[in-house]
Amino acid sequence: ILAFFFNSEEVHGFKTLFVSSLINLVEPNQNANLETLSVEREVMTENGKRLDIVIRTDGKIIGIENKIFASLYNDLDDYSSYLKSQVKENERIIKIVLSLNKLSDTQEKSRMGESGFINISYSDFITELKNRLGLYFQEGSPDYLVHIKDFIRTIENLITPINMNQAVVDFFIKYEEKYWELDAAYQNALSSLAINIPTLRNMVDISNQKYPTTQGVWKKATLYHDIILPDKTDIVLEAVVRFKGWYINIFVRSPNPASQTSQTKQVEIFQKLKIFSNKNISDYPKWDYKTVLEILPLETEIDEVGKKIMDFMALIEYK
Repeated sequence: ILAFFFNSEEVHGFKTLFVSSLINLVEPNQNANLETLSVEREVMTENGKRLDIVIRTDGKIIGIENKIFASLYNDLDDYSSYLKSQVKENERIIKIVLSLNKLSDTQEKSRMGESGFINISYSDFITELKNRLGLYFQEGSPDYLVHIKDFIRTIENLITPINMNQAVVDFFIKYEEKYWELDAAYQNALSSLAINIPTLRNMVDISNQKYPTTQGVWKKATLYHDIILPDKTDIVLEAVVRFKGWYINIFVRSPNPASQTSQTKQVEIFQKLKIFSNKNISDYPKWDYKTVLEILPLETEIDEVGKKIMDFMALIEYK
């Protein structure tokens, strides 16, 4: 997944987010062109060793050894020799060991120093990613934003493991297989429910909306619409199909995709919208950080669901 997101030309649309976040930890506040010319995985040296990732940008060749669980047993001198053999005129070599936490073993630190490798921790890398994510939000694909958030959450959980008592651990050991069986059955059933999402998407016409509106599908069962108001506030109107029915939700998308807009801030914005005229926002049910506008029965005709979305969409503007 790292090599995919390091590649600024890939379909994720987040351009240089990952590579610039990493390099800024090596060369802070540099404005070099970090669009990637190539990104290679498991690059073999002349001695048959494999360097995890090699990135080439304009003026840089970057070698990355990715260490999450294993100790640093790799032949860093061999990696250095390989990178030196590949460097072109006016290119600079950057050598990085990307580890879950900062390496503290004296021998590992000594070997890195001798071979010219720099140790970057995932903790610092994730912090830099989250700080920069908002700069790439408009260009990035919402579908791949989900994968980035999952990646960040997974790494953060590895850095700070969730503490569970032994009884909880024993419970999951006993029932883990049953959980996955149930989850697979649930996902299959949910996919059956979501079969109407493409039809619903075609029914909701966003071409004549008052404000710039984009449309997409998230995890098969959610049709969302990002509506950008004149002050750049991003209001999301979505239809989510679940076994209890169609949930029509609204929320304010945060400028920083790594976090959510607070409930207090959302209420402050909602109070200015026509959709909540003469209504008490606190009376609406909540779904996590979202406000549920209406729940339609599951058997509601799909064209009625589409009409309901359009009706709500027409009311998303300032009073």
